[in-house]
Amino acid sequence: MKKTILYIFISIFITSCAPVLIGIGALGGYAIAPDELEGIYNVPQEELFNRSKEVLINWSTDVLEDENQTELIATTKKKRVWIKVERLNANITKLKVKARKYGFKDIKKINTYTMPDIKTAQEIFEQIVAPIYKK
Repeated sequence: MKKTILYIFISIFITSCAPVLIGIGALGGYAIAPDELEGIYNVPQEELFNRSKEVLINWSTDVLEDENQTELIATTKKKRVWIKVERLNANITKLKVKARKYGFKDIKKINTYTMPDIKTAQEIFEQIVAPIYKK
């Protein structure tokens, strides 16, 4: 049994099949996310969304939002931040902040923001939730 598991991991590494490896990790009860932070707060969704938008506008001049006011994307020359604000009930909201930095330039690839950037995600996340703790 141990040899079978070892052979599976070796074949995964040899074939460079990262999605399979991440899927195995998810089955173990955890998710691999080196560029995303998540938290649940006792704040209305609209308030958390507006605070997130304010922080992103201070961080970048290029900010997009969806019409449902649940997602934001901000871009600079070297970084991109995605924010998702999800209402769980009337006063409880889930906040996700994900950041990537410019990885490599390839004309054939659409997404050039390929490198995880947990430091930027943390900075943006902290700026959004800091006023919550001051209340």
